Amino acid sequence: LHDAKGELTTGVSRDAVRVTLGSQNDRQPHRTDRRIDQLWNEELAAAAASGKQLFNGSKFRLRGIRLTDGGEGGSVHIQLGLTGYRDYIGTQRRPEAEREALEADGEADLADPRAHLSNALGCEALLLTSD
Repeated sequence: LHDAKGELTTGVSRDAVRVTLGSQNDRQPHRTDRRIDQLWNEELAAAAASGKQLFNGSKFRLRGIRLTDGGEGGSVHIQLGLTGYRDYIGTQRRPEAEREALEADGEADLADPRAHLSNALGCEALLLTSD
């Protein structure tokens, strides 16, 4: 999977990908979670004022991706939990200083800077070329 410089050199087969979905991968509560409701209500009000619809839909939460080099090209383990758009707005979209405080608390308390963040997966794509 990686060369001597640590750069990705190959992909993995479908059989080498494992996905774990479970509550152990959900966002961990934080003492400032009341702020999520406040930010969500502000977002709802702004959407209503502009004539837009907004709802709290379910999303998958990315806890982590682990690459393992070895044997026949290695493997990928994707850890997923559940979250929602409301928690995304109330954690990822907080003012920068507040978000950084969440990350610092996650690192200090749980050895995971993203433990208190939604980390919602959306419809994104990553294109990696070698040309």
